Amino acid sequence: MSISQRENYKGKFSDKRLDKRAMQLSSMLYFGRSSSVHEAAITEADQKAAYRFLSNDKVEEKILIESVVERTNYLCQGKDVLVIQDTTEINLDNHRNRLKSNTGIGFTGNNKDLGFFVHGSIVLDASIGTMLGFSDLQLWHREEDKKDKYERDYPNLQIEQKESYKWIKACKDSKSHLSGACGITFIEDREGDIYEQFAMIADERTNLIIRSCRDRKLTGQESLYTKLSSQALSGSYDIELVKDIRKGVESRRATVEVR
Repeated sequence: MSISQRENYKGKFSDKRLDKRAMQLSSMLYFGRSSSVHEAAITEADQKAAYRFLSNDKVEEKILIESVVERTNYLCQGKDVLVIQDTTEINLDNHRNRLKSNTGIGFTGNNKDLGFFVHGSIVLDASIGTMLGFSDLQLWHREEDKKDKYERDYPNLQIEQKESYKWIKACKDSKSHLSGACGITFIEDREGDIYEQFAMIADERTNLIIRSCRDRKLTGQESLYTKLSSQALSGSYDIELVKDIRKGVESRRATVEVR
């Protein structure tokens, strides 16, 4: 790159100083092995610089996400990839007295605690299991709403109006962002067992592996569970279940059958 090119360089933020600070912050968090700026920063100056960067009006959430997704796009070229998605709740209720009213923080899972949600789609190379990055990231929080789901007529809302649409949106956006991949397989927990997702997402290049939550009817009107139980046993294996006091689960060995 020539001197003139360097002088005219404009990155994601159209500002060389912000681009430089973004790279410094990324390196600091990576090598510091902590998601906390306070813990990852080596000096107080580094810490202040990071906070000033994140407080800058030009540093928008969507730009940071675009940067992550763009890198994953070219890393997936010509590969079969696995896209594993799930939701994480970031609970900030312990900081309630320190948060200002205009910080953009809302309510989380219990509709009482302060925080926000992150629905991430991690991309892996299907052949060797190497992580390639993220194909989609969604961040949101819940607004204060004293109506319950029945008062809001939640079952009859369009899927796009429901929080569960995050699964479908993640798949749609990931398919677009991973356009260079040979094949995409989405892997989701039982919360992703949504009829609209099977109808909208699967195609000759895209597969879905989702933990079953509902006993759906198949094309021949037979139920999914009945159909599976009538299939020949292909094999079985044992797994060790770890004790979970919160869920009342005792440690034991369980046998999983594959049909």
